[in-house]
Amino acid sequence: MFPSKSRHQYHRGRHSGFALPAAIFIVVIIALMVAAMVRLGAGQTVGVNQGLLSTRAYWAAQSGLEWGLYQVSANGSCSGSSTLDVGMFQVVVTCASQSYQEAGATSVQSYQISAAASTKGLGVDDPDYVFRSSQVEMLIKQSG
Repeated sequence: MFPSKSRHQYHRGRHSGFALPAAIFIVVIIALMVAAMVRLGAGQTVGVNQGLLSTRAYWAAQSGLEWGLYQVSANGSCSGSSTLDVGMFQVVVTCASQSYQEAGATSVQSYQISAAASTKGLGVDDPDYVFRSSQVEMLIKQSG
């Protein structure tokens, strides 16, 4: 007689290969999760870089204001417009003055100084381009 197959051997053959689709499914899900985390991390890096560049541009504009205030204090006059290189930024400082008389024969000299800092050599469409501006007004009173 022929040896008969045991029920256990027959059952195992019918389910062979079931783990392969499950393993492929798990590998694909893990790969998608890793790709999403990498993309999210890259987006956060761009945001942090923009924040850092914006802060640097703000302080470059502030240093342009301080330079303009010093020029008014040292020279007693405005020079119109000047361009400064501050690190990786180009700072355009403009100054305008106006004088007027207050009651009691007090002469007032008003200086409006503005500074605009932008990233040197980059266009507006560049992702690393930033622009920050600041203004200050200085009043000097002279009793007459």
